[in-house]
Amino acid sequence: MRGGLSSYLSKNLREYIEQNLDNKITLSTLSSKANLSEFHFQRVFQQSFGVSPAKWILESRITKAKELLRKNTDLKDISSQCGFSDQSHMTRQFKKMTGLTPNEYRQVTDKRSIIVPVSRFRHGKPD
Repeated sequence: MRGGLSSYLSKNLREYIEQNLDNKITLSTLSSKANLSEFHFQRVFQQSFGVSPAKWILESRITKAKELLRKNTDLKDISSQCGFSDQSHMTRQFKKMTGLTPNEYRQVTDKRSIIVPVSRFRHGKPD
């Protein structure tokens, strides 16, 4: 397996991680799915994905949290659905990865989705 994981195995691992974000995902579980030792799995995963398994899982959890934040899901539910131990843990990791707290992210994305009716504008300025 020089050079990384096969595309088939990469796809299966990606799907497994996405489907199990609400659960604890261990290096042991992932390496057994690839039928590799933990040490070797970590090396080839990094070659294939460009980041460690732990970083990939965290990034996937943050991505899912962003999706749920845009749907106005409750923060406690988001933290549970994304596999964080609690809301505080999610907030710390989210801020570390994005520079914003989940509430700040929600406010920023809500403002971007506000649509001002065209009739309220004249010559590019509001009436």
